[in-house]
Amino acid sequence: MLDALMLQTLGAFHLNFTEIVGTSILLQISRTNLLVACPACHHYSRRVHSRYTRTVADLPFSDRIVKLKIKVRRFFCANSACSSFTFVEPLSPAIPPFARRTQRLTEALVNITYGLVGEAGARLAFLLKMPSSSRTLLRLLNAQPIPQYPTPRVLGVDEWSWKKGGIYGAILVDLERRSPVELLKDRTAETFAKWLQTHPGVEIICRDRDTVLAVKSQF
Repeated sequence: MLDALMLQTLGAFHLNFTEIVGTSILLQISRTNLLVACPACHHYSRRVHSRYTRTVADLPFSDRIVKLKIKVRRFFCANSACSSFTFVEPLSPAIPPFARRTQRLTEALVNITYGLVGEAGARLAFLLKMPSSSRTLLRLLNAQPIPQYPTPRVLGVDEWSWKKGGIYGAILVDLERRSPVELLKDRTAETFAKWLQTHPGVEIICRDRDTVLAVKSQF
């Protein structure tokens, strides 16, 4: 049952053994395919050069931290003309190369960080058996691609402060989708006009009664 629950979305892996150490579950797994394609020339090989163990954190199970001990194989390339003499077998899209955690664990931590940011997110992740530092959470969040949205039809404009009582910028919000669109470096009319010129399609601009933003709305 543990095999099916933990490995069903990781790909073709075999569960070699399970070990419980303190509050952690260690799963030693390995790939089951005999032939592996070289990523450089795509020739298949079955000759194993060496093996090593890679440790990857996964989602918790039954209130325990889960760590995958993956037995990774390095193969000889069967193509003598290939630039790669040896290559490491690819694991799974769910386990990115060089990553210390599975993709699904990364997604869970990113979702926590979206809601709670650094220190609070780290405390919640610890309670949920997904221990990570606040710096790690922020790094994972910053690594996420910035979503691209169409130009909003109804645009909300307001100011925000880089430094309280000092430097101000402008925040643009899609009021129909209720989502931020852009943070402008300042609140000048010129900066906002340039943004509107590169994002045609805005029909309605909503602002407060600030005099600077009133000038912006003329564009």
